[in-house]
Amino acid sequence: MVNLICALIKIILCIFKSKRILVCEIALLKKENEILKRKRKKRGRKTTSKNIQNLILSIKNDNILWGVKKIQGELRKLDIYLDTKTMR
Repeated sequence: MVNLICALIKIILCIFKSKRILVCEIALLKKENEILKRKRKKRGRKTTSKNIQNLILSIKNDNILWGVKKIQGELRKLDIYLDTKTMR
């Protein structure tokens, strides 16, 4: 769909190559860039770094009786804010 829109924009630009249409051409190119940027956006939760993952696992292994909330509280003391679903 995006490729079709980009192709149509390029065809329109080839047909209308006059100075009056220059402003329209710039607007179409901007629109094309916006479409491509939207396509490249990553969705979902950001990945947690390996250092933080290793820290969580070491806390979990050292304190077997601690739950997710307790580990989350200890991480917040270190200014690491993660959701409980991220740690599961």
